[in-house]
Parts: sequence; structure tokens; C-alpha cells
Amino acid sequence: MHNGTIYSKSLGSWSISWESSEDYRFWCLQEHPSNSRIVAIVMLNPGSLSGAGENLNQDTTLRVLRDFFEGTSFNPYVINLFNLATPKPHVLFEKWERRDHPSFSYQELPIARFSAVMYAYGNYENGDDYPTQIQERIAAVRDVLHGIPEIAVPRNQSGTPKHPLTAQQQGLNGVFREKIISYAEAIT
Repeated sequence: MHNGTIYSKSLGSWSISWESSEDYRFWCLQEHPSNSRIVAIVMLNPGSLSGAGENLNQDTTLRVLRDFFEGTSFNPYVINLFNLATPKPHVLFEKWERRDHPSFSYQELPIARFSAVMYAYGNYENGDDYPTQIQERIAAVRDVLHGIPEIAVPRNQSGTPKHPLTAQQQGLNGVFREKIISYAEAIT
């Protein structure tokens, strides 16, 4: 799709596939056999999973998403505002000039396959590091995905959508699952 290499691995009952090129990850689809539809999850940047997947087990955010989505009828398809894979956001900001791979395009995502979109990029647009560029990217991604119904997730005090790790730290896993399940029930 984006001139990267597509990889696939199994982890428990989940099949995980992604497209990478060097230090970049363009997308990641986690599929469970009990789920049949896809929700696009928009976050800041890829974490530990890139390349051939040596660090798949270390990607905490992907593990949290598997917990949120198991048994909901939806599989999470993770895309990011920026596709440089770094386990910590501050590393993305330190390497800001490398934040995007030149061959990546949001228009090449399988948008027609998305039953819904869930924004979960956290509060970085209100931080000290590149807030204007982050706000501009959020607007651009929302524009590309504008026709897809949104599953609203819990919000930070600033009104931005909570990141899955923040939700887990705050004990909101059940709230995220309820939002996904309620949406699934509403469209069936």
C-alpha cells in the first residue's frame, strides 16, 4: 500500500498485521476470530511495533487495544497522526524532522472498510512540543475520515480524546469497551 513491507504474526488468538519501512509503521490491524468489522483508531505515533515485529510483545498500547476490543465484533486498525515508530512520544519530538515517511498517504488507507473511527490521540495538541503542527494534522486526518461514524471515547479535561494507556491507568477499560459495544449494538 505505502511501499513498505507487510508483516503478520499471531499473538494468542489474535492475528496482527502491519506495514513497516525502516523506523516507520504505517498501519496495524489486530484481528480476532470473533470480530468481523473494523474500527480505525487514530493515535499520535506508533510505539514499539515496527520493522519485522521484534518488539510486538512490548507494545503496551496494542495489548490494551486487544483488551478493549475482544468480543466486541470490531477489530482495531491503528493509524497514527505521525508514523515514526518510537516507544515514547518525547523521542518523536526529539526526531520531529523525521515524523513522517515520504511515501505514506492517508488517502491510501482502506477507508471503505472502516465501520467507525475512534480518535484516541491524547492531549498532545495542547502540549509544549509542536502543538500547531499536531492540531493541523488532527484536522487533516479528520478531513480524510470525515464520512465515517465516530465512536466517542472518554475525554481529558481539555476535551481531547483519551489515549488508551491513559484510560487504562485511570481504570476506564470498561468505559472504552462499553462505548465500542454500544456502537456495535446500535448498528446491528
